[in-house]
Amino acid sequence: MAGGGGLTRRRVIGNAVVVAGSNAAGFDALAAMVPDRVQPRSMPFGPDRVTLLPSPWLDAMEANRRYLLSLDADRLLSGFRTQAGLAPRAPVYGGWESDTIAGHTLGHYLSALGYVRVQARCDRAGERIAYIVAELAACQRARGNGFAGAFTRRTPQGKIEPGIYVFDEIRRGDIRAKRFSLNGAWAPLYNWHKLLAGLLDVDRLCATPGARDVALGLAGYIDSVFATLDDARTQQVLSCEYGGLNESMAELYARTGDMRWRALARRISDRATMAPLCAGRDELDGLHANTMIAKTVGAARVYETTGDRQAAVAARTLWSSVTDRRSYACGGTGDFEYFTTAGPHGPGDMGAHINARTCETCATYNMLKLTRHIHGWSPDAAQFDYYERAHLNHIMAQHDPQTGMFTYMLPMGTGAARDFSMPADDFWCCVGTGMESHARHGESIWWQRGRDEITLNLFIPSELQWHERGARIVLDTRYPLDGQVTLSIREVTGTDPFTLALRVPRWAGQPRLLLNGRPVAAVVERDGYVRIRRVWRAGDTLGMALVFTLRKEPAPGGGVLAPSAFFYGPLLLAADLGPARGEWPWRLPQPALIADDACALPVRMNDGNGIAFRVAALSAGQGAWPGELVLRPFAQMQARLAAPYLPCIPVAAWTPALRQQLLAATRDADDAQVVDAVDPARPHAMRGAMMCNRLGRAGWITATDMRVHLHVGAQPVALRVLYYDDDVNRLFTVRVNGHVIATENLDGRNPGVFAWHRYDIPPDIVARRRQVEVSFVGAGARGVGQVFGVQTIHA
Repeated sequence: MAGGGGLTRRRVIGNAVVVAGSNAAGFDALAAMVPDRVQPRSMPFGPDRVTLLPSPWLDAMEANRRYLLSLDADRLLSGFRTQAGLAPRAPVYGGWESDTIAGHTLGHYLSALGYVRVQARCDRAGERIAYIVAELAACQRARGNGFAGAFTRRTPQGKIEPGIYVFDEIRRGDIRAKRFSLNGAWAPLYNWHKLLAGLLDVDRLCATPGARDVALGLAGYIDSVFATLDDARTQQVLSCEYGGLNESMAELYARTGDMRWRALARRISDRATMAPLCAGRDELDGLHANTMIAKTVGAARVYETTGDRQAAVAARTLWSSVTDRRSYACGGTGDFEYFTTAGPHGPGDMGAHINARTCETCATYNMLKLTRHIHGWSPDAAQFDYYERAHLNHIMAQHDPQTGMFTYMLPMGTGAARDFSMPADDFWCCVGTGMESHARHGESIWWQRGRDEITLNLFIPSELQWHERGARIVLDTRYPLDGQVTLSIREVTGTDPFTLALRVPRWAGQPRLLLNGRPVAAVVERDGYVRIRRVWRAGDTLGMALVFTLRKEPAPGGGVLAPSAFFYGPLLLAADLGPARGEWPWRLPQPALIADDACALPVRMNDGNGIAFRVAALSAGQGAWPGELVLRPFAQMQARLAAPYLPCIPVAAWTPALRQQLLAATRDADDAQVVDAVDPARPHAMRGAMMCNRLGRAGWITATDMRVHLHVGAQPVALRVLYYDDDVNRLFTVRVNGHVIATENLDGRNPGVFAWHRYDIPPDIVARRRQVEVSFVGAGARGVGQVFGVQTIHA
């Protein structure tokens, strides 16, 4: 695992040909509805069988529940009613819900409400679900053709039109597809996958009347569009992000047995990016991470329902690549949402990609979904070593339990503040997946393998109801504050034996087991579990003690300044740099540890019930530089500036020259001269009087004609623009106040690299002005390249 050690149990990607099915508990629930379904080896118990007990996970779920119920369903439905020709009952929300991707949140919202209804036994959530489904059905009746959507499209002239126009054009053979835009709409197939997934979730979890009918109606409309396309045009359409739309069609096939959905599920796969994965090849460098992970989750479901082994190869190949070679210490992946360059047998220089725009939360959400599929096929503790890392150190870290808000990215850069959403004015994709993630904390704790083995994969305080055995089992633990885990059999019927299997994390070494208070042998089997099989009786207890130690995991890349991450048990630690203030880049010295054995420096502090380590300031040749450091759990530092990676430098290498190099590592001469700047990923946090039309996906701006307004000073200024150098065939002009100052041709000269381009601005253009308008105008067929940042700087 890049930045966090490799997953070494190679059984993870073995040759098993079995697969997990639905989330329903018990194998009887998987009676084959289709002849080619592949039988699972392990299945999670559904959220109706699991009750969360007091813990940070329950706190997160409750904060999320409060936020979900604070939202106005009519505002989320506003665009759906408008597109159906019905009067909206409330104005649309802001942020992405006011853009051409409008409506994508509602699907996530339905899924989250479904889990809250079942997991938290929340009747209000159930009432909200029923209302939304009824409204969507009304929208479909008004349309009369199954269409349901809130998304719009923007014409080249900037006019906003109904989203259905996109598919009217596609039926006629007029297809204008870009990576995230289809005929002027922002990823409409991705949008529909979210809605279908939400409808299918509430159908499965809550048996909501009408939910499956609405899903079938929408799927029928989508199928009617694809029926007009030959193979070449289908591939053209699928070159635009489509989420896991194949997953929804495979799920409909599993529930109905209708071969129509089977055929469509297999058809929705773009060969350009999926064919290498299906052949077992990792050609992910520079691709958009969440796009690839989502469609691979869909491939996993296609395999489960059709037996398509190439789809299984694709899922295993991507999962192994991300977990072995493309993950940061928190378990997240992606730099500016894109996969970094990785070698054929190991990670690339992850150390060069530690910044403030790492780890899109959607990508981790989908990696956890993919891990559940992989685990069902060939269960191994290593899969949940990854799952726990990402769930604990990314998903929990991207949520503020005080406000219920979410981050888009989780920054790995030193001193980068977490940017949390606002309740009614953002609705990024990661707000949607955040809603789901913090409603689903109980779904992967308890698993069943065969008919008589219970597997404990996550150490989250909870209670399991195993109805088939009349058993009630309680998990009591303070984990991850310590390694003591206790299972108590509160109820059980019958005298047949069954097995309790407990995951032993790879970092934990040999655990200690106590059965009813007495030590028993703890044999960690090849798949990473300890198992106790016996006739269990009410009152029995099984305790496991895991040993927590401090360890460091270097980020790949080499060199004396290559940083390392520190872990205490499962927890990623980070240097606490003080209250969140300002924005990245961090301008103070990069903190570092100077020692031949860096793990010997931190000393455990008395920090109440929390975890903290102190590293004394540099003295006697070793310590923390430039001063004392305190390491705390990264997941709990929502309001703090953090350094999750620290250079660890041997004492002999600590020279004045190296010290100056370390000082320079956090300085950028051009950044120091910034007059004004816009970061498209944070349109609500822009400084001064800047204005920016909120075009494009958060993290970048792409448009045929994009404009931003930036301040200029009294001194001469120049312009800097951050591009993604994997962009190819992008020809466009860069203009200031309407004057062309440069013609840019992005040709993919530096694959996988983000690069600043500097342009001189003639003084007469900015003379006696306080602001300038910077615009980008397409001059070629593919239009403007992706713009990740725009700055005016002192010339």
